[in-house]
Amino acid sequence: MNINQFKDRLAAGTLTRRELNKALAAATLLLVGTVVVSDSSQYYTGRILGRRPLAPAISPKKTVEGALGGARGAADRGSGRRGGFPRAGIP
Repeated sequence: MNINQFKDRLAAGTLTRRELNKALAAATLLLVGTVVVSDSSQYYTGRILGRRPLAPAISPKKTVEGALGGARGAADRGSGRRGGFPRAGIP
C-alpha cells in the first residue's frame, strides 16, 4: 500500500487494526531514529568543528556548529537521505 492509498483508507475509516499498528510502528521508528541521528550529529559535529558557544550560561559545551550539524543530520534522516560530509571523508 502506498502513501496515497493509506491516506484514502485512513480518511474513509477502512484501515484494519493491523495496518494502522504497522503504520504507527513505522512512524515511531522514524521519529526515534531521527532523534538518535540528530543527537549523534550534534555531538560529533560539535566535537570536530565546534568553536562558538551556543548558550554558555545554560550549557557551556554546546556549540553553534553542533546545532547546525544536528539539524543537518535530522533533515537527512527525516528525508531518507544518507547524509554525511563526503568532502571531509565522513560517510
